[in-house]
Parts: sequence; structure tokens; C-alpha cells
Amino acid sequence: MGGRSVTTLIEACHLDWLSRALSLPICSGGIDLADDTLGVEMKGRYQKYSSVWAVHQYQVAQFREENPEKELYWAFLLYDLNPPLDKIKSSSFDRFVSERHVWFFQWDWIRQFAVSYPKTGPYVQINKNNFPSNKTFTRATFKRGILYVPKHSSLEERIKK
Repeated sequence: MGGRSVTTLIEACHLDWLSRALSLPICSGGIDLADDTLGVEMKGRYQKYSSVWAVHQYQVAQFREENPEKELYWAFLLYDLNPPLDKIKSSSFDRFVSERHVWFFQWDWIRQFAVSYPKTGPYVQINKNNFPSNKTFTRATFKRGILYVPKHSSLEERIKK
């Protein structure tokens, strides 16, 4: 199985998991998850590869314009697999996910970071080292995963239900 097709299958697996964790439907276009009041765009990384996420610069403005009435969040997900990715021969990844950690940030949080311009860009590079202390989050567990949501946010209320 090729690199991009594996990434697509793993992303679908994580979106399904996150949709269930937040009781938030998967969208067919635009932002990843949304209902009438809330939207979440997920970016995932296999933790053995990197803890840096690339966000397309156009998404920052476009998803806000497409969802002006919604409270929007970024979800940065790190995951691990057991066995490692290069040993998995199945296209059903969920049973191989050994852990997930997802940090949520309000939409405009990302604007503090510089835009880079590689050939495939422009992108905003988000490094886990730039995340605030976990003390600023409420922590919740859901099926082999941990969600870190901003304290006093609508996401915090949602995960407590």
C-alpha cells in the first residue's frame, strides 16, 4: 500500500474515532467535523515520524469564512501503532492504534505562527513544543485516546456529557 493511501486510511480512522469522542458528525467537504454550533479541523501525525503538523494557510481563512456562525477548533493528534506501521499489512487500522493524544486549540491560536513557503505551501508549521502546559487543558479519555480540551470551553462541556 502506498504512502498517501495509507495516510488517507489512517486519517479516516482517526476522524471516525474523534467524531465519536466528540459526538460531532464528519463533514463531506471543508472542515473535518461540524454541527450547527461547532467545527473541528483535525491534523494527525504518527508520533514515530514527527510532532510537527503542517496546516495549509488557505484553511485558516477559508474555513472561518465558510463557518462564521460556528466556534472553530484545531485538533492536533499524535498516535502510535502496535505493531509499527511498516509491519501492518491490513487496511483496517483502528485495531492497531495503541494510543492517541489530541490537543484542541481555538481557531485563531494558529495565527501567532509564521507562514512558510515550500513548493507545496504556503503552510503554518505547528510544533508540539509550542503547546502550552497541559495544566491549561481539561483531560478526558476515550477508547485508547486522551483528549486535551481548553478549560472553560464548549468542548469541555461536550466531553463531560
